[in-house]
Amino acid sequence: MADSLNRPDGVAAPRGNLTIEHLGYLWETGVLTSPLDHLGPMPATRITLPAEHAKRDLIGHGLLTESGERTEFAKSVLAAILAPDEAWWGVILLRSMADTAPIEVPEELKRFEGLAESIMTIPKVYFTIAYSGGTCAIAVRSGMNVSIATVPAHQPRRDQVADLLMEIVNPQRQWAPAADWAELVVPHEATRKYGRTGQTGDERLDAKVRLRRRKAYQEQGMSDGDVDRALRLLEDTGQCAASMQVQHRDSMGRDTPTAFSIELLYQQGMIVIYPALGFDRAWWLRMVRAEKRNVALAAEAIAATPHFVFEVQSNSTTSVGR
Repeated sequence: MADSLNRPDGVAAPRGNLTIEHLGYLWETGVLTSPLDHLGPMPATRITLPAEHAKRDLIGHGLLTESGERTEFAKSVLAAILAPDEAWWGVILLRSMADTAPIEVPEELKRFEGLAESIMTIPKVYFTIAYSGGTCAIAVRSGMNVSIATVPAHQPRRDQVADLLMEIVNPQRQWAPAADWAELVVPHEATRKYGRTGQTGDERLDAKVRLRRRKAYQEQGMSDGDVDRALRLLEDTGQCAASMQVQHRDSMGRDTPTAFSIELLYQQGMIVIYPALGFDRAWWLRMVRAEKRNVALAAEAIAATPHFVFEVQSNSTTSVGR
């Protein structure tokens, strides 16, 4: 795998990791012509890194020449990421590392009821897997650090994407597919419509929404046992160590309005949840073990999902309602 240390002979090694400040330098100097929006929020400019240090590091990472031009490696990477034939991208929510931080409420607002006194923060890892011709570019951002690499594109792409997604979400290979997981299939529309439950802090409202979702599932012929399993999975985020949300972008720059996810469940293992068109021509969510074959099917399914199928709502973050 060619990575961002693809530097010519005789070029000094960079002083440290590639960071979003290095990308800020590329933006300032016009080398980067569009923001890498799939890698999460970024500052519009460098914050603390001096320009001469940024340039020297980027030369060491094999992204710039001594004259400040893009290297061939940088051209291939940026061509794939900025204008891909297609790309799979998203975010990993590291729920196991969630933390609560206090909020300082101004004195004049304390008379209003219901104001939160703390906020939960969940660390995130952003990623993109982008294809351009025979090149597959991979970019991953964790905190300030960014990793960029390329590999030759393989066919079928869905199999390569599955391998790369599994490597990104499970880099230490500490997780395995959920061995005892029995496949679940739930109606997509009911899951999307009722969104995330058990999250508002209003017990009466949460209970009402939960009952509506249960009824919608039962009306689709799901057994009580399967309904209980589905609700527990979708509502109890405490059982999930991490959740990888994946969308697809086509060659016209259109992102799918829905996503599939890989969930790392405590005491169970990894499962994948993705939309599938049923024989009844309705959309369903399949919840299956996260084996390579199933992750590849999910990658293919999300790429084939028509862009007009799902209504995009501002309060609906993913296809799995998490």
